[in-house]
Amino acid sequence: MKELGIRGIGPNPKKKTTIPDEDAPARPNLIKRDFTSPVATCKLVGDIIFLKTREGWLCRATVIDPCARRAA
Repeated sequence: MKELGIRGIGPNPKKKTTIPDEDAPARPNLIKRDFTSPVATCKLVGDIIFLKTREGWLCRATVIDPCARRAA
């Protein structure tokens, strides 16, 4: 990219995209960073990301099996 004189566009670090609800109850940490399990799909974790595209916002939600290290 440097040779071509181009660079990536990063997110605006000053724009806050997540606003926590102060009245929401705390959720328990059920996994406690122990991602081992005896069988696949015993523990599943998820993640949501919002991506800004030329056509608008895109929401990607993923469920991952940390034992098998693949999307469930």
